[in-house]
Amino acid sequence: GPPGDGRAAGRGQARRVAGGLGELSARGGPAPDTNTVWVKGAPDSAEAFAAFLAREGFGITGGYGDEAQRWVTHLDVDAAAVDRAIAAAERIYEHARN
Repeated sequence: GPPGDGRAAGRGQARRVAGGLGELSARGGPAPDTNTVWVKGAPDSAEAFAAFLAREGFGITGGYGDEAQRWVTHLDVDAAAVDRAIAAAERIYEHARN
């Protein structure tokens, strides 16, 4: 797209999400070329993970099999929102480990 349309920023934020989740057991996939990150979690916890994130103010979509979730960094997703999403994921995985 044209410079300044936000697509490059969205891809950059998606790469940050994938990198942050890749450090967790959420197993974010490889760095995306788009603004979409596919997150793979354990089948028995994917629904709880999505519900937890919804309570934290993040809307993610599931329904891509038992494990896959789709995280999209739209134009209004800034660095602070990415940091909050990664921190929320860290909290739920820390809770699951204990």
